[in-house]
Amino acid sequence: MGATAAMAPRAERAQALRKRLISAAILLPLAAAAVWLGSYYWDGLVGIFALAMVWEWTGMCASGRGPQRGVIFGTAPAGLVSMLAVAATVAAAAAGRYQIALLLVVAGAGVLTLMSM
Repeated sequence: MGATAAMAPRAERAQALRKRLISAAILLPLAAAAVWLGSYYWDGLVGIFALAMVWEWTGMCASGRGPQRGVIFGTAPAGLVSMLAVAATVAAAAAGRYQIALLLVVAGAGVLTLMSM
């Protein structure tokens, strides 16, 4: 039996589900190990995931929309600033410096707002 156009969405959904299940099978033991090993490992894992999310968000926002004012390491400067702000915030929070972490979030948002104008 040949594939038809009506079958394509179901196949795409199955492929997307398969990809999510494989990701979960890899990430769940990694997260469980980080929890078991202790707070420093968990904080590091959260920081890595936060940077990965910022990297992905920067790529999604930069694809085909608006002028890019130069590209550094494959991403716009605003993306690098947001990655640095996230890394510094996670590091400050991991060290128990919550007031500094909050200040870094606000300062990072302000700088990114100015960069987007």
